[in-house]
This record gives sequence, structure tokens and C-alpha cells, in this order.
Amino acid sequence: MSRNFYADEGAFVGSSKGPLLPDILHTEDVSTKTLPTGNQIYDSKALDSWFSGIRKYVTHKYYIYKTELDTQKSAAANEWKSVQDYVSQHVLTDDYEKQELLVPSSALALGAFFTGRVLSNRRNWGFDSPLNTTKAGILTRNPSALGRVLTSIPSRVLLPWVLTGTVLSQLTPVTWNNSVKALEQDVLPADLVARYHEIWNQLLVDGVQKTSASVHRNVDASLQQGIGEVRRYLVKKLDL
Repeated sequence: MSRNFYADEGAFVGSSKGPLLPDILHTEDVSTKTLPTGNQIYDSKALDSWFSGIRKYVTHKYYIYKTELDTQKSAAANEWKSVQDYVSQHVLTDDYEKQELLVPSSALALGAFFTGRVLSNRRNWGFDSPLNTTKAGILTRNPSALGRVLTSIPSRVLLPWVLTGTVLSQLTPVTWNNSVKALEQDVLPADLVARYHEIWNQLLVDGVQKTSASVHRNVDASLQQGIGEVRRYLVKKLDL
């Protein structure tokens, strides 16, 4: 039995007259180039045009984003420089406070802020204690009235900032006043500032301060009257 599967035992040698290209490519769209090594490179003009368009599009977008990023960086640097100049000219006007008191007062103000957070924390007043239940018997812990006041929502929001402002206003009064003035004039809306001052005057100036002054006058008058009566009594008894 012959080992060949075909009748013709001669070796078949294939031949090709050109490059093996897909049918979708036309030979007129393909250019060839022979390298010094003898290898041939086939280049499609359509693919070259497509890749060139993609490259130009990506390059164009890159330069657009790079220009926008550089613009934003420059604007941010200018804004930061403007903020520094504004703070130097309108807030940090006292050289002694700026050079000697600003750093320690900032550290103490930070400590005051965390102190306010500790004082207004419900866990520190027994609200979340395992003994704060009826099952604890005689060991039951009930938060005091002071604890309820300090852990209320307004206190938890305002107390840390009030303590911080108090420390800064006492240690660096000039810087604090300048900061408040700058905040009112250049940051907050004018209507809000006017309303805030109106409420402040009603509660503090017309309320607390006037009441305190009235109580002070009444107490002073009562003391003077009492002292006068004691003196008259002594004069009468001693026949002076």
C-alpha cells in the first residue's frame, strides 16, 4: 500500500504573485517599502490616516487639558497670594501678637476647642454608662442637670467654638477684633450681620447688661440705705 494519499506523488510547490492581503483592502491603498535587510513592509494609507487622526485628537485634547490645568494652578496661586496679603494687611496688624502670641494662643485655642468637645460629650456625663439603667439598682447613674445642659444640641455645637473664641479674644485681642471685623465686612452678607447685631443688642445690651446694671443699682442703693440706718442707730445709741 502506498504511503501517499494522493495519486500524484510529486511535491506540490505553491506560488504567490503578491502579498497576502485581505480582500477588503485594495492594492492601490497599500504601499510597500523594502528595508535594507530585504524585508518588505506593507503600509495601508487608510490605517495611516485613521491613526494620524486619533493621534492629532489625543494631542489636541492633551494640550487643552494641560492649558486648563496650568490656568487653574495659576489662578489658585494668585488667590492664595491675595489671601495672604489680605490677612497681613487687615488681620495680623499687631507685630507683637503676630510674632510672640499667635502660636501659643493658637495652641491654647485648640486645647479649648477639644475641652469643649469633652465637656459636651454625652459619654462623659453617664448617658451611655452601663449603670444608667433601672437594673443597676442603687448604683444607677442619672445625668445631672448641668450634664443635660452641656450635652444638649446647641451646647454641643456652640461650646467648643465659644471656648476657642474666648481664648483668642483674651490672648490676642487685636487679631481677634480684626478677624471678626473682616468676617463681618468681607465674608458674611450685610443683612445677616445687621440682623446679628440687632439680636445681640436685644439680648445682651438691652437685656443682660441693662438688667445687670439695674440689679447693681438696686443692690448698691439697698446697701447704702442699710449702712445709713446702721450708722444712725449707732449714733443714736452712743449719743455721738
